[in-house]
Amino acid sequence: MRCFYHPDVDAVGICKNCGRGLCPQSLAEVENGLACKGRCEALAEAINALVTRNQRAMARPRSVGLFILVLLGLALVAMGIQIAAADIGLAGLFIAAGGSVLLASGAFSYLYMNRPRRPRGS
Repeated sequence: MRCFYHPDVDAVGICKNCGRGLCPQSLAEVENGLACKGRCEALAEAINALVTRNQRAMARPRSVGLFILVLLGLALVAMGIQIAAADIGLAGLFIAAGGSVLLASGAFSYLYMNRPRRPRGS
């Protein structure tokens, strides 16, 4: 591959932003990659910031969703038991079963969120 800006020189890397081939004279080193010198450096840094922000967001446990799941499960189980106690039919049992499924899903989600994580590549 040849340098985009100097077609007579072999490229030694690729711009993180635009994907163009770069020779040593046209490249600027940015965190975790290369960028077109004087053209794509700011955009490559913005890509790095976006990746870092997304990695932090994915590392955080989603406890609000889990709380809502468990709360809804408890409400459905309680409502199902109350309907079943009133002897209205099988509706109460189905509602309680649905609530139990939500509670089990919440328990598995909690266990999954709190499992020990292995480093990538291990």
